[in-house]
Amino acid sequence: RGRSGRSGHYFLVNGTTGEGMKLSVEERKLVLEAWMNHGKGSLTIINHIGCESLKDCQNLAVHSAAQGVDGISLMQPILYEPAGIENLVAFLSAVTEKAPSVPFYLYYGAGPSKSKIDLTELLQVAKTRLPTFSGIKYSGSEMIDVMPCIVSDSCDLLYGRDEQLLGAVAMGGQTGVGSTYNYLGNVDQRMLDAYERGDMKTAQMEQQRAQQVINIMLRFKSYSGVAGASKIIMKFLGIELGPPRLPDLPLSKEDTEELKVELQRSGFFEWRR
Repeated sequence: RGRSGRSGHYFLVNGTTGEGMKLSVEERKLVLEAWMNHGKGSLTIINHIGCESLKDCQNLAVHSAAQGVDGISLMQPILYEPAGIENLVAFLSAVTEKAPSVPFYLYYGAGPSKSKIDLTELLQVAKTRLPTFSGIKYSGSEMIDVMPCIVSDSCDLLYGRDEQLLGAVAMGGQTGVGSTYNYLGNVDQRMLDAYERGDMKTAQMEQQRAQQVINIMLRFKSYSGVAGASKIIMKFLGIELGPPRLPDLPLSKEDTEELKVELQRSGFFEWRR
């Protein structure tokens, strides 16, 4: 899963697009090790270590630090959600203290979580109790929820809604972390470059192109999920990533062909370069 930003390109490993929560702890370690073997020293790699089990999170934190990652990201438990800030901070502290020199990013707004985090309170508490806290990977749509991070000097916002990246950057977000940068990275980079030079017309055009492909992809996710549909698009580009993990199912032959036709009709294969 690529991270596309104004300051470079980064990789968030074992996130939702990488189906990290479907993998065993040992599988997730192997995935990270493969990335580090190929990219350590040349790529900036952040590893997602969120699990329902505290012990599993701690295990992955220790492994991530030993591998020399540039950061760790942690999603709060989904089934047993923290009841408040004190509960959340206690959990985050118990995990991040196992990797005391590794920058930590809270993974927030993804999955079925119903709770909202008071980021003003969290940022205040983080100053003393979460010394490695560096920012938030936010996949929600309500930018008002993360304004405390945006205006803070100690919190980087990594935005996770590809279809709204331009708006997030305009509001002060530092960069984007998303599923589609794997095959729309050039489009989004052109958008960010246009924004930087004040060419909003071009930036809006590139964002609209990305949105067009996202809309097409989302129509095919009902059985295979976003990851499964995205894997098919990557296959069209010559990169075979295999089928999605259950309970998601692979696209049928008919749906795969229809997806390709719709992408061709949109011009994706020409302007994505």
